[in-house]
Amino acid sequence: MAYADTANFMHQNIYGCARCYLRPEVAKALSEAGKMAAKENLRLVIFDCYRPLVYQQKMFDIVKNPDYVAMPGKGSMHNKGQAVDIGLANKNGESLDFGNGFDDFSEKSHYLSNKISVQAKANRRKLNEIMTQAGFEAYSKEWWHFNYTHVKYPVSNFIWNCY
Repeated sequence: MAYADTANFMHQNIYGCARCYLRPEVAKALSEAGKMAAKENLRLVIFDCYRPLVYQQKMFDIVKNPDYVAMPGKGSMHNKGQAVDIGLANKNGESLDFGNGFDDFSEKSHYLSNKISVQAKANRRKLNEIMTQAGFEAYSKEWWHFNYTHVKYPVSNFIWNCY
């Protein structure tokens, strides 16, 4: 969970602790994605899940680009518990090469970028295949972002406690 650490574009721990909250249908679909990945000796690496609206504002204040961080007034699928930011690792937990890192807000992050290696393209295809088979839709400007659109929920501002 990238925002429960300082290893993110804000260089701040904004969540306090690592928690991945999702709507029940979304969690079930993510579990299915995990099973599909395991069949190929891969693991899911979760960077972000549900994001409270107050943190959406904090992110937008830094990035100020709605291509990469949704405008807080509108909210995002993260704010509804219907989006995951995710990657893949091998069975030993080593992250696969995706051509660039999570939260690199550049054209290199676009799913179809031509500025990455053949292997990185193949890894992006594999991630996309797993996630779409599990019921998610890819976001073309961030190889790591997937939305679950089969249900509709309102934007939320629930903030969890860290114990």
